[in-house]
Order: sequence, then structure tokens, then C-alpha cells
Amino acid sequence: MILTNLLDRLGPQYVRIFGNHMTSPLLLAILALAAPQAAPLKATPEKGWTADYTLKTILTFEGSEVVFEADLKRTVAALNEDGSFVVKSQQSEARMTHEGGVVNWPNPPAVFTTISPRGWPAAIAGEDFDSEDARFANLTTLVFPADPVKKEDEWKVLIPKNEELGTVPVEAVFTLRGPDKVEGLDALRISFKAKETEQVEHEGELKPVGRSEGSIWIDPANGMLLKQEIALTDAPLAGQSITGRFTLTIKKGETSS
Repeated sequence: MILTNLLDRLGPQYVRIFGNHMTSPLLLAILALAAPQAAPLKATPEKGWTADYTLKTILTFEGSEVVFEADLKRTVAALNEDGSFVVKSQQSEARMTHEGGVVNWPNPPAVFTTISPRGWPAAIAGEDFDSEDARFANLTTLVFPADPVKKEDEWKVLIPKNEELGTVPVEAVFTLRGPDKVEGLDALRISFKAKETEQVEHEGELKPVGRSEGSIWIDPANGMLLKQEIALTDAPLAGQSITGRFTLTIKKGETSS
């Protein structure tokens, strides 16, 4: 259950962008060919696109450190007419390390996440799915902006409450940091901060709002996820509010369409 909550909740990341501030029409005319302009961000998945990742999550749980590791395969299973699409996520080789001991962890059934045109999860289907999974997803997803942006621009978003999924609103701010590399692959890095705006009651107790902060790297050619590094504070997991950090990194050369 814990690994199910931690894995496969990383909403897809889609950015394709270049930018430069231009204030003078003369400068614009002279430098038009050399100066990259702001561009719209849009999801561009292809059906059948597949990538393999490695995941490492380090949690502080009841005063001790717990480490989860697994492989993760993500596949674009369907494209919808409204611009949303479905991602199938399947973990394997899951294992937990605690106080020097390593335990192989059961791999849950595949999870199918419908991603909205803006990027947040609109629906999640899976045998072990619950509202905490959806809340966790909202704290770790990249939402692309409605308007064109360029390097060092930031955009603020409000992920709406979804009563069907059991989520509360999430406020987030993203900043495009620019070109980078991930496992030798070209990438764009986006930093972000996110927090829930309402407390959630669990078994008669109001839990603190979840918070997250980190960076997301995406493929500039198609906007798909290459890497995530995220720190969590009071994030929902198994009825607890946990603090921890995780990385999700694509395996070099492990993408196909």
C-alpha cells in the first residue's frame, strides 16, 4: 500500500519553451532570429509512448528512516478528444530498506491515470487507489501555464477540489529555469512549490496541509517527464502526514513511441 501511494502518482510534465525579454521594436527587429521567444506550453504525448524509470523515496516515519526503491514503467495508453490522455503506470522490483534490513515489496496492479489538458490528474483507476493517492498526485504534478512563458517566468495555478477523488484545492507556483541534462539527454528544468489550501479530516482528526517543493525535468521535444526531485512536508500517506524526499529518474535510452 505504501509503495502504491508513492509510485505512479506523478502527473505528466509538458513544456516546450524558449524566451527572452524584448522591449524595443528596433531590438526585436535586429535580434528576432537570435532571440528565442515565449512559446505556449502544451501536452504532446503520442499513444504508445513508453519510458522506464528508477524511483528512490526516503521517508521519515515515526522517528526512523525508511527507503523505498522500485522500477517504474509509464505508457500513454489512450488519447482523448478533449486533450486529456491516459497513462498506465506499472511498478516492478520494489523493495524497502529499514534499519539495515531489505524486504522485497509486492508489486501492485497497474494504475491508470487520466491527465487533464492542464496536467493534473482528473481520474485515477486502480485496485489500491484512495483519496490520499489523488492528494499526493496533486502535490507532485506539473501544471503547464495557460499563456506562453520564457526562461525565468513563473506561473501560478490552483488545482481545483475534486470531490469524486477526495482532494482539496492545491496552490502551486512554477518557474521555468532553462536547459539542463538528465542522463545525457536534453532537458528543461522547472522548479515549483505547492501546498494544499484546506485541512483534511482522517478518522476524526484534522491533518495538516500537505506541502511540496522541488524540480521537474522534461524532454523539450515532447514535454514528457525525465526526472523529479521533490521534498515533501506533511504529505498524505497511509493515514499519516509524512516528511521525506524522492527522486524519479528516467533510465538512459529507455523511451519509445
